[in-house]
Amino acid sequence: MSPFQALYGYQPPSVVPYLPGSTTVEKVDKQLRNRDELLALLKRNIIVAQARMKVFYDKKHSEMEFAVDDWVYLKLQHYKQQSVKQQGWNKLSPRYFGPF
Repeated sequence: MSPFQALYGYQPPSVVPYLPGSTTVEKVDKQLRNRDELLALLKRNIIVAQARMKVFYDKKHSEMEFAVDDWVYLKLQHYKQQSVKQQGWNKLSPRYFGPF
């Protein structure tokens, strides 16, 4: 399900590719060709940006696997998690909780 469909409840309208020469009006022909070029450029830019984000993610990401009964520390963000907060000063409270 796409975000558009989740928000509006129906599939987004599709953009029909322009077939050159299917219109006799020169301005419409030029505008439709420009639209197709712009859509192709946007798709290329999205692919390049996604590849760049993947490279940065893969640099810092390490795959970890845990078995049952392993002891781990949890990093909780203090402003979101209030139930395990132990001190009144968020700045001085521990960054990791555990081991669990």
